[in-house]
Amino acid sequence: MIDLSSSEWSYMLGVIHGDGHIARRTVSISVAYKEAAYADTIAGMLQGLGYRPKVYRPRSALRIDVHSTVLAEDLRTTKSRGLWTIPPTVRIGEYFAGIIDTDGHTTKTPQRQIVVTLKRSGNLQRLCTRLVDAGLRCNPVKERTASYLGRPYEIEESRWSGGDQIKWIATNCPLRHPRKSARLLAMREEVLASEADVPLWRRVADWIVPEARDYDEIRARFGLTKRQVDSVIDNIKANCRVESIPPPRVLTKYRVMND
Repeated sequence: MIDLSSSEWSYMLGVIHGDGHIARRTVSISVAYKEAAYADTIAGMLQGLGYRPKVYRPRSALRIDVHSTVLAEDLRTTKSRGLWTIPPTVRIGEYFAGIIDTDGHTTKTPQRQIVVTLKRSGNLQRLCTRLVDAGLRCNPVKERTASYLGRPYEIEESRWSGGDQIKWIATNCPLRHPRKSARLLAMREEVLASEADVPLWRRVADWIVPEARDYDEIRARFGLTKRQVDSVIDNIKANCRVESIPPPRVLTKYRVMND
């Protein structure tokens, strides 16, 4: 039996779910013809897992075949009639990396985002449920009708473009596709650079959102002078709705001393 809890097999299962086909005695993976380097990467991984993949280079696309009845039987339970079963033991970050490398797109322009588009099947919602459980914020899966060869084609699609989403994917999903991996790392660097440019007043405001802080706490936390704190508070008031919480009333007691 294959070990779907390993990094390599978790990734490979994502690849097979994305662009693979499981026949009776063969497991095939299709790769775009211009992506020969990625096809070699997949073939090398399969060799490392103990198989003898054969790479076919027809005009339309590259195809990687592994002729193994045992492997086909082991994997058939995870993909039947286009529906995916994601085993509970799979490493979801590695698995998602395989999906992105096959059915995903990484784009920097006109918008920084990662997009996964599938034939409508419910597979994407099942994937997103697992990703949310692992800590990735997911946007709602959208369904729409596209066109393929002049005919309507029902698809489902999800996008990740938030800075927190890009950083999570870059950290937890090691892509193997050379071009997509390079784009993802570039997107992460852009996010980190933009976060480093956050103005001081915004950082202070974010710090005091969950809990009110007084003047001295702000000065100590950020190492500011009195003038700097005053400037920061003025900027926060100019950009945010601020509630000033007065200190509790001092209950002073008086005593008259007779001479």
